Amino acid sequence: MRMSFTLICLFVISIVIRTACADQLLDTVLREVPLAVERAEMEYEGKMFEVVETSEELLPSSNQSTKLITIAKFVQSSLLHQLKGDICIEGSMTATKPDGTAESLLEALKTMVEVKSKFGCILNHQYFAMVDLTSTPSLSSVGFLGSPGYKKRSHDWSLSRRPATRFAEFLGLPHNLVCDASENPMVSPDEWSERQVRLTPKSVKRIAGDLLEIGLTRFPATAPQITYDATLTLDPKRNWSVIRFTESIRDSQTKSERKVEYLCEYPYDQTIFHPTQATLKTTFTGADPSQSLWHAKFSPLQISNKVASDYLLTAYGLPEPKKRNRRSATVYIVSAIVLGLGIALFPSIRRRFARE
Repeated sequence: MRMSFTLICLFVISIVIRTACADQLLDTVLREVPLAVERAEMEYEGKMFEVVETSEELLPSSNQSTKLITIAKFVQSSLLHQLKGDICIEGSMTATKPDGTAESLLEALKTMVEVKSKFGCILNHQYFAMVDLTSTPSLSSVGFLGSPGYKKRSHDWSLSRRPATRFAEFLGLPHNLVCDASENPMVSPDEWSERQVRLTPKSVKRIAGDLLEIGLTRFPATAPQITYDATLTLDPKRNWSVIRFTESIRDSQTKSERKVEYLCEYPYDQTIFHPTQATLKTTFTGADPSQSLWHAKFSPLQISNKVASDYLLTAYGLPEPKKRNRRSATVYIVSAIVLGLGIALFPSIRRRFARE
């Protein structure tokens, strides 16, 4: 009897110790990861690197088939420069996709066309701009600080400019407000929206020596039919760089599932946390199965030759964008309406006063 009681006590004590150690380890993660991201920001400051990306969209060859075929492919080569938080991207892209006239998958495969383009992208502390450089430089789109478009580009390009810390921002950082589940419960954490749902760590453990695997969950929870599970693997010795990220989102009502897997590879030297390559695989199963594959190769970091003026539209021979004053525009519109009503009603008012 005493032996059983002793074993129970030891078992309870071991659980308490393991829980305390796990909590301490999680505290370390939440404390160190934001600092690691800041160190990464400093490492990329004033630097540039080349990235060659290949993206493929795949669909089943028929409704009953499990065989996937490529319906669109994009190959993009670009140079990414950074200076004091500003980003400048210049590159070219070759897109192979249907011409848009096909009504079926079989016809789409017969109408595949190749489109080549050159582009430039700017993100500074006032606006973002995308420039078409295929022929004469022309402005494709622009958005100013504070607009939804600016927030989206800032988030997306921030993921690109810090590949070593991609997904690590979910841990205790301002960017960990990920998505609005009320709009789309199947949205991936890698996609931007209103960020009203938080990814929070629920567990942490050591794997493969010094690596740490953090289990993530959503808070507040999404719709009851949605089951969410994700893990983030970090390397503390390599500035807490992201090694792997996996995610699974299952909907019991539609019997669909979305799986995401991100893998990042690094040089043998553990003092270098800028990766050599990365892959991202997204798979949908259910009524409309599909798959997308993304692969990127990164060149080593180099000193950028860009100066502050290169992070402006004038660097492409285009004028700087002017932000419209919404208040002034509203005043003009209201004034025009009032003036129009005055002109329309003036004859009847004049006749009324004439009769009196």
